[in-house]
Amino acid sequence: MVSIAPFDKEHLEKTYLWMSDANLKRDFLFTRDVSETDHLKWFEVYKTDAGQSIFAIYFDNKHVGNVGLKDINLVNKNAETWIYIGDPGMKGKGIAKKAYELLLAEYKTKLHKIYAHIVEFNLASIKMYKKIGFNMEGIFNDQIFMDDRYYSIFRFAVFL
Repeated sequence: MVSIAPFDKEHLEKTYLWMSDANLKRDFLFTRDVSETDHLKWFEVYKTDAGQSIFAIYFDNKHVGNVGLKDINLVNKNAETWIYIGDPGMKGKGIAKKAYELLLAEYKTKLHKIYAHIVEFNLASIKMYKKIGFNMEGIFNDQIFMDDRYYSIFRFAVFL
């Protein structure tokens, strides 16, 4: 069974380990390594940031990933979203889809639109966003320079 819970200090250790994974860093376009101290400092800032909302994803009471919103704009009622399943053994089981169903239900009355920016080579994320009802809104051509070449960013969105 999939559930989500507000992100808290108890989720930091696993999250830090997941953020060290080279594939996850590449998919999220993280270009620098983060120390444990930096990670703790980020959490302290996050706790007071009204523009973000993060949830831990649980599968059978085991923390397997995180999902969240950033750049929450309550005037325009929109926000950018992101998700990752950090536990490698839990990928491809529909957990992200269910976590998004829970997140969207949580924000249905608060937001009008949720959007995601996905790098062109992250095919698993593109497939997942389409599967849960997000539609492509546009392409930011040659937006990111990495690995000696440019990559485009796709913008997907869903209306609540």
